[in-house]
Amino acid sequence: MIPCLAFLLVLNSGIEQDTMLLPFHGGRIVLTGDHAKNKHRGLFIRPSGDDSVRSCSDGKVQRIWQIGTNWCTTINLDDTSFTYAQMDTVMVHPGEMISLGDVIGERRMIPNDYNSIIFIVFKGNKELDPEMFLLYIK
Repeated sequence: MIPCLAFLLVLNSGIEQDTMLLPFHGGRIVLTGDHAKNKHRGLFIRPSGDDSVRSCSDGKVQRIWQIGTNWCTTINLDDTSFTYAQMDTVMVHPGEMISLGDVIGERRMIPNDYNSIIFIVFKGNKELDPEMFLLYIK
């Protein structure tokens, strides 16, 4: 079974629908649906209150890197990799084992700004729809 699907309550899309539990408590998807404009199918997710970025799966931290002032990390579970990009800080280390819901970094919300993380999922070399791995609450 694909990680997190067992925990999936409702599949949604849209910026103002149900509240997201992972990777942000209360986060919102900024860009949904038409991924053709992007080079990837990643979701742009912004925090709303809690700045902690949480893991959407169990797994092992494969890599951490920095692009400009933003931090990125990839967590692997079997042949599936979960990448979290555009974080302000990373709180995990390569080789560390992570559990579903663990805090892996932070992305601070600045008023009137659309700061967001980018969440990307691959199974092997195939990019998957990352929204399948998010948990929503009503």
